[in-house]
Amino acid sequence: MKNVFLFLLFLVAGGTNVFGQSGKSTLRIVYNTLYTRDKDYKSNQDVEYLDIQDSISHFYSHYWQRTKEIEDSLNRRGNFDLKLRQRLNRPYSSGQEYHIYKGIPEKGKLTYTALQMADFKYEEEIPNLHWEIQDRDTTILEHRCQAATTTFRGRTWNVWFALDIPIPDGPWKLCGLPGLILKAEDSEGYFLFDGVGISNVNIKGIEVAKENYYACTPREHFKLYKEYLTNPIGLLRKTTTGSVMIPEEHERETDIRNNPEKLAKIVYLENYDAEDEK
Repeated sequence: MKNVFLFLLFLVAGGTNVFGQSGKSTLRIVYNTLYTRDKDYKSNQDVEYLDIQDSISHFYSHYWQRTKEIEDSLNRRGNFDLKLRQRLNRPYSSGQEYHIYKGIPEKGKLTYTALQMADFKYEEEIPNLHWEIQDRDTTILEHRCQAATTTFRGRTWNVWFALDIPIPDGPWKLCGLPGLILKAEDSEGYFLFDGVGISNVNIKGIEVAKENYYACTPREHFKLYKEYLTNPIGLLRKTTTGSVMIPEEHERETDIRNNPEKLAKIVYLENYDAEDEK
């Protein structure tokens, strides 16, 4: 296993294409993901990829990517059958729409793009997480893994990192350990990234997808995302030109900003407000 990994690492580090295929050699880690947005509802499932090329990585939803490929294919063929689209996209409907690029625009920074409200993009420093190594180990995908914990933006994470894969990266924004994170779960059980596969693939060089993004700061995006979850119609009225024809009673039902019980049931993967409370 170690010899296989060193071979993969050589391909990633050197970018050598020994298979004669087009593209750049990339180490891909596949994670089965569970995520929760509201405590009243069961967790959603996703499959996410962490693609690593040299000092750059890209973390994104395979489900979301498949949905985009299906939509693009139908659009190219001029097929606008709504029922067909729904049927083809149904297996991937829980795909998350964010992308995280570590090492872009430069070393030590990351770029985050999100599409659930609009095409937003922000940049921030790669988090300097304070890890506590635990005296526990296990085996994941034939790799001996060590346990570690950290607290980040209001959430405590328990992770397992591979001792024989010296890449300080992992799913989502988790990183900074002396080995690749193959499994991560928050202490409350609302989020799970469970590594189920490691392979070498040939894909194009990692770069931020070309879109007409709204540039913002991380905190500006978080503020909008909170409003999206707690007052979606109010946000729609603020961001849409022209009138929004939605009954007022429906707007009152979806506006939970003054409802402490419902607010307490919303689950955030990261909470920038938690940094201010320290």
